[in-house]
Amino acid sequence: MPTPDSFKTITEQQWRLDRLSDRVSVIDKKEAQRRSMEVQQTLQTDELVIAFHEMALHPVRNVLPTDAQWSALASLVETVAPDFYVIMNRNTVLREEEYRVCLLIKAQFKMSEIIKNLFLFLLP
Repeated sequence: MPTPDSFKTITEQQWRLDRLSDRVSVIDKKEAQRRSMEVQQTLQTDELVIAFHEMALHPVRNVLPTDAQWSALASLVETVAPDFYVIMNRNTVLREEEYRVCLLIKAQFKMSEIIKNLFLFLLP
């Protein structure tokens, strides 16, 4: 039968476990933030993303990213953010143009760059 001292010990152990759990949670959050920063760094420094930025900064009339470039961007995003496509299409299946906007947003493009890369005629 448990004694009052054993309850104190159990309560104390539970308190210690809770504190350790809190510490691990803090570390997990910091690790997730670090990974997120690494993902963004990878996206920002990739040659393809830089090419998309260049297309937006120096638009040439009637020149949009090719389907191959869009596919490569989708592959790049999936490399650094696995299941991105699945997650983005979880509740509603996105149209191709909507998914392309999501790719650009994930790669931290400015809204003005997104408009230039898509010419917004792709959206309703």
